Amino acid sequence: DVGNLSHAGWQIGAVNMSFGSTSYTWTSSFRSQIALLDGQGVYTVAASGNGGSHSDTEHPIYPAGLSDVISVGSHDGDGNPSSFSRNADGGVHILADGENVPGDGDYGTSYAAPQVTATVSTVQALVDGATGARLSFAEVVDVLQLGGNGPRSAVDPADNATTYYLHDHGGSVAYVLDTYVDPVFSGLEYIASYNDIEATFGRDAGAARDHFIGSGVWEGRIVAFDGLEYIASYSDLRAVFGTDRAAGSSHYLDAGRAEGRTVTFDADAYLTANPDVAAAVGGDPDQATLHYITSGAAEGRPTDGTPATSPQTPAVSENGTDFSQGPWSTGYVGVGQSATGTIGYAGDRDWFAADLTAGETVVIQVCGAST
Repeated sequence: DVGNLSHAGWQIGAVNMSFGSTSYTWTSSFRSQIALLDGQGVYTVAASGNGGSHSDTEHPIYPAGLSDVISVGSHDGDGNPSSFSRNADGGVHILADGENVPGDGDYGTSYAAPQVTATVSTVQALVDGATGARLSFAEVVDVLQLGGNGPRSAVDPADNATTYYLHDHGGSVAYVLDTYVDPVFSGLEYIASYNDIEATFGRDAGAARDHFIGSGVWEGRIVAFDGLEYIASYSDLRAVFGTDRAAGSSHYLDAGRAEGRTVTFDADAYLTANPDVAAAVGGDPDQATLHYITSGAAEGRPTDGTPATSPQTPAVSENGTDFSQGPWSTGYVGVGQSATGTIGYAGDRDWFAADLTAGETVVIQVCGAST
């Protein structure tokens, strides 16, 4: 049930579809499911179809032809577009080996697509395990195409000009490690996340990284400990370590855990409690934590997920002095309040200011006195 997926508890890397139709309406029964998966970082990879030829470039069948699906065509193992593969420049994201794979006599884009699905699952697992977030659809395509620098096929005989990106699993894994994982991955945080990893590798961050990539990610392990959030949780650590997340992780391993310290700061709750910070950092949890350490704590900002509220301005009624007709009036009435005024003469208009929140619906009631 796609609608009941939650980030915790499911480990779907990608969905493979090695079937399809030339009819767009044929996909109507599962387009919404593809979109729901897409919204949770689970992308569909589909075969482009076997109705191609070397006399023309053909648009992929559906669902491969949908804009939120990764379309995979076939090459012959040496980079030559397969004659049966429906390939079209801009319509097919990548070609994978679809001839004599997995065995002699096996031909089809349905054999090519699962290879790409495996790569998408691998890179998503690496990024999710290291950062807690998944790559966007565009980022996954970029990884498959190696930033636009991936290997290219021979020209398509259909026009003797078009070339396609070729699938390179090892290259895509190396690219995602260099681009998305290594810049943020902390071996010490990984060690702090698991007692058995610490027992095996001690404080060897490099060995811990190799374990994560080689086997930890396949065991469903993630970097659960956050050195920055640990520092943010304690004023004495903020004063000593500042924003040095490695130092925070080392302190936890060497002393903090024995002292009974835990991570109490929640970056997501901090973002919720401080919408201005969320807007400034684009909702980035690490940047939010850095903000709290460097300035938010000193400003006394809330961290419990409840936005700070200011005392409500009291209502100001017209009591003997006629209010002005314009923005300079001193009358005021806030949401949930009431104020009174008097029509002193024909045409008298009394203005009241109010503080409102964009997007909220407010009902204003004006009532005459019983007399």
